[in-house]
Amino acid sequence: MPHKRRFVASMDEVRISRDGDHAVIEYADPQVSTTQIKFGKEQLQAMSNQEILDLLNSSIEAQKELRTTLEFPAVEIP
Repeated sequence: MPHKRRFVASMDEVRISRDGDHAVIEYADPQVSTTQIKFGKEQLQAMSNQEILDLLNSSIEAQKELRTTLEFPAVEIP
């Protein structure tokens, strides 16, 4: 079964845990892949779950914006 694309989520749609210097973000929807972000142990300890989610959401929004602005012309090879 194909995975769904990650989406901008709220705190009630994800579960955030920490594993060493990685933040692990699991979506409530099991078809959305789990995401790991490496911060460094000290930085991660200083961040709240909301700050981690805000960073992930801004990354998802930036990727979405990039996808909509790229142009891929169709080229037919004879």
